[in-house]
Amino acid sequence: MTKDEVTTILGEPRSRMADNDGGEIWQYRKNALEGKAVKIMANITSFGLDTAVDAEYQDILTVTFQTNVVLKATYEENVHNLTPLAGHN
Repeated sequence: MTKDEVTTILGEPRSRMADNDGGEIWQYRKNALEGKAVKIMANITSFGLDTAVDAEYQDILTVTFQTNVVLKATYEENVHNLTPLAGHN
């Protein structure tokens, strides 16, 4: 798949970054089901005004492109939000 095809299906990524091999890494995130109580409590205590705040746990899709074509894609579930990206320090 090309970048345009991925964008058509998934929309704009949450973040984009270059890798050391001249490729590009896109990342998509969504709130995970695990840790949901923490998010609900945050919504209650802030009167629901924290919609821009990430949940403590997220599901992360990382798509790596090489020459505008998907090289690989990885999906991680229930990643603690404070965990750095693997291999991206």
